[in-house]
Amino acid sequence: SPSSNNTSSSGFDVFTVFGVTQQELAAMADIKGDSEADLPNPLPNMSLIIVSGDATFNSARPLTGSGILVVYGDLTISPSSNSFWNGVIYCTGSVTIREPALIGGTIISLGNVTVQVGGDIADVNYDPAMITQIQQQMGQYRFSRNPYIPGS
Repeated sequence: SPSSNNTSSSGFDVFTVFGVTQQELAAMADIKGDSEADLPNPLPNMSLIIVSGDATFNSARPLTGSGILVVYGDLTISPSSNSFWNGVIYCTGSVTIREPALIGGTIISLGNVTVQVGGDIADVNYDPAMITQIQQQMGQYRFSRNPYIPGS
């Protein structure tokens, strides 16, 4: 059965969550794209990935890896995607997760978060240790890396 949780979005803007403006966050990104189609497949681990529109991950392009995923739109993890993500997901729209999927870390969504299961498992596990690991590893080399830009 589906579950959904919607809380107030006040206090969850980009600056409050990340400590930088949206433009500064974009400048720090390892990977940027307008949708998931612009992202490399598979996604690299411990990366800051920004999608400036909706993102839909499916069996051909599962959400796998670790780091920080920022989606300025809706995020959909389709059925049979076999998605496995460790880290932080920040989404300005709604998040829909279908099985099988496992998210370890945290999801911050300004819209609804819906986890729907059928014959398999879709699970979101809050993991403060993963969040701390990402803060430490990404903070150590953030300014020394070149970003991935589609088409370059």
